[in-house]
Order: sequence, then C-alpha cells, then structure tokens
Amino acid sequence: MLSVIFRCDAGYVKRIGTGHLFRSITIAKLLIKRFHIPRNKIVFITKTKNKFSIAKKVLKQNNFQNIPIKENAKSIDEYLTLKKLKSSLLIIDKYKTKNTGYLNRLKKNFKKIIILDGIKHENKDFLYINSLIQDVNRNKIKHIGFKYLICPSFFKQKKLKINKEIKKIFLFFGGFDNKNIMDKIIKYFVTKETKYVLCVPESLKKKYYKNKKIRYYKNSNIYNFLSSSDLAITSGGLIMFDAINLKKPLIAIPQYMHQKVNIKKLSKKRCLINLNLDKYLYKNLKKYLFTINDFNKRVKMINNQNKILSGNKTPKAIELIFNEFRK
Repeated sequence: MLSVIFRCDAGYVKRIGTGHLFRSITIAKLLIKRFHIPRNKIVFITKTKNKFSIAKKVLKQNNFQNIPIKENAKSIDEYLTLKKLKSSLLIIDKYKTKNTGYLNRLKKNFKKIIILDGIKHENKDFLYINSLIQDVNRNKIKHIGFKYLICPSFFKQKKLKINKEIKKIFLFFGGFDNKNIMDKIIKYFVTKETKYVLCVPESLKKKYYKNKKIRYYKNSNIYNFLSSSDLAITSGGLIMFDAINLKKPLIAIPQYMHQKVNIKKLSKKRCLINLNLDKYLYKNLKKYLFTINDFNKRVKMINNQNKILSGNKTPKAIELIFNEFRK
C-alpha cells in the first residue's frame, strides 16, 4: 500500500499554472522529512500531455513517481484511476475543487482524504483546507484563510537583509502568464527604468539575451533569486505569498478574480502595493516604484508581512495534514 497519493495538475492553462503542483510537492517533502516516508511510497496522479507536460518534467526533477491521467479527465476518470490504488492519505489539490462525490465509493481505499482549495463541502469525513480562494461558504469549510497557507518557500527561510536601495527586482506572473504581463513589465523597465537588474524565468533567455540587465532563474533556484532580490513584482498566486514569506517588498498584479480579492485584502493590511493591469499600468508602476524606494516604507511593509506569515517552522495547514496522516 502507498503512503500518500496526490491528485493535482500543472499546465499552461488559465487558473492552473504550476502553483498546485509545487504546493503538493512541498507537502510531500514535509511528510517525508517528518515521517521518514520512502519516496517510492508517494505517487502523483497528473495530466501529462500537451499543455500539461510540465507536470511530468517537474515531478521527474523532484524524483517523484507519476501516474498519468488523460488530458480531458473528468470525475469518472479519476474514479477509475483511484479505484486501483490504496494509500494512507489521499490529497486532492486543484483549483476550486468540487464534485468529489465519487470519493464516497472509494473511502475504503484511503484512510484519510484531504481536499485543498475546495469550494463545496461534500463529505464530513474529509478534511477541507482553503487558503487562497476566499469566495466560499465559511460555514461549510472550517479551515479557510491566509493562516492556512502552504508556500513552497517554507524550505527557503533565510536571514532577512534589507538593502538601502532597490537594485534587483524579481518578476514572476505564474506558470501560465495568461495576460502576457511579463512582457509588459519588462518592456517598461528596459525603456524607462534601466538602472534596475531584472530576474526573470529562464524560458525568456532567447528573447532577451542581448539585455545585460536581465538575470535568469530556473525552477530549482527560483527562491534563491527571490530571496536575494530587493523587490518582487508578481501575480496574485502562490508566488505572491512566497514573496511575503521571504519578506520581500512587493507589488502585485492580479490575473484572475480570486487573485484580485486576495491582493485587495493584503493591500488593506499594507503588505503589498496593488497594481492593476489597465491603461494606467505604466503611470502607476512609475509612481509605486518611487513610493517603494523609500527605505522606511519598505521596512514597514515587511513588518506587516510578518503578521501574515511569521516564518513558523510548521504552519497550521501542515499541522492539520500531519495529524490526518498520524490517524
């Protein structure tokens, strides 16, 4: 019998990107560290074809087993795949997870079942955790809100250093940059603000190789680049919370409605600056860069970030998952 099965996806697809997969990999690594689970006792069920091929690549890089499921998989396909498997724990991590009623027929195959980002509480025996999607019925899902965040950067805690000046800026807009935000922001910096060094994904190397002010990171060292940067400009997905976890001054640009809601909440807490993707993008970016260049304002922002993610070694959601695994 397997110890843990993960059902998640990663792809160049709207609202999916790579966040769910990297979050699940983070959970897997924490379970391995805490309970000394052999790696061959953990399996990921993911789509792997065409737009979802990145999942297979990332899992191979992290040395995890992968069971492929077809690209247009529905609940019946998940049921037929999971029907053949047994494990101590099943974790389903997908955007706005719902319609998991079929799991009632499979409960005997899994000692415990956890649903991440669920928006519909279908079974009282399952553990539901929703840290990112705020537009759900709080009376139905108990464990909801930022305090249940699970960030891949939990592995990358480093001593905080705040430089007097902003010199290096980290850019990331999700595994799938649906609105082409990266090119828009790079265009602004290479034409208007050339004093900064930009850190961008390695996939852009061929496009911007002539620009000596651009540095390139891989999936394997993304958090090292984020940690060493003086400012982060990101979308509103998990990477935004990684920046907060690593105490980086932050400008966030929403891609989707749930990101807009989260960014607005964090902006009110003064953990970041909210930059909308509209006709005033460049005008506001210039204004916000001027604002955030103030050292004292950056220090205040980082102090506010510390109230959201204080760098605890074992976050609330991980403790809940650990407890389920122990049962």
